[in-house]
Amino acid sequence: MDELDTLPHLTPRQAYLAMVVFLETELELNGGAPTINLGGLLAEMATEDDGSTSDPGAALTFIDAIHKVASPTYRSRLRGRWAGA
Repeated sequence: MDELDTLPHLTPRQAYLAMVVFLETELELNGGAPTINLGGLLAEMATEDDGSTSDPGAALTFIDAIHKVASPTYRSRLRGRWAGA
């Protein structure tokens, strides 16, 4: 079992927010360029037969996004329909 198997369970809204946080972080890591090479990003995220990803850093960035979205501090800043995420 690896860290991806022990992450908190997310609601659909939290999963969406985690995706947004992940993509924002990838954009920052890409030097803030206005576009990201989606094919390259997906290649980094591709799963290997042993359960790892092509770029372990991409998985760690996603794990960080999940922890951020699941944190009470992050959730306390959400407004409107997102406040219950």
